[in-house]
Order: sequence, then C-alpha cells, then structure tokens
Amino acid sequence: MSDPTADRLQLIQADLAAILGQRLAELNSVVRETETLTRRILSAEMELERGQATAARLRAELAEVEAKIAALDGDNTRDQRRLAALQAEAQDLAAEADG
Repeated sequence: MSDPTADRLQLIQADLAAILGQRLAELNSVVRETETLTRRILSAEMELERGQATAARLRAELAEVEAKIAALDGDNTRDQRRLAALQAEAQDLAAEADG
C-alpha cells in the first residue's frame, strides 16, 4: 500500500522538477539572446570606433590638402601678377621700339 502523503510529495517534486526544467530552458534562451545582443553591440562599437578613426584621419588629410591648395593659390596669384607685369613691360618695350 502506498502512502498518500508520500505520493503527494512525489507529485509535487515532479511538478517542481518540471517547472525548474522549464525555467532553466527559458533562462538558457535568454542568456543566448543576451550573448548575441552583446556581440552585436560590441561589433557596432568597434565599427563606430573605426569610423571615428577614419573620420579623424580624413579630416587631417583634408586640412593638409587645403593647406597645399592655399599655398598653390598664393603661388598662382604671385605668378599671375608677375606675368602681367612682364607682359606690361614687354608692351612698353615694344612701344618704345616702335616709337
């Protein structure tokens, strides 16, 4: 003959074991999802850092190119003035030679 209290206790333990198994499965699922999200966040942060580093490098390169352009513009302006002066001098000399 089985003891009703022992049988009831065994049913309760079986129910608790089933509930625990279900909760552990849910916890494992949440942990896996959390790990996946963590990896995605880390990947996004690394990509952001690479993008920021690239942007900083490109800004530095742009500043360097702009400085070179400014120097070349100054050289060009100086050369244009010199050319205009030489052309005026050549016209004056031509006028004197014709004169």
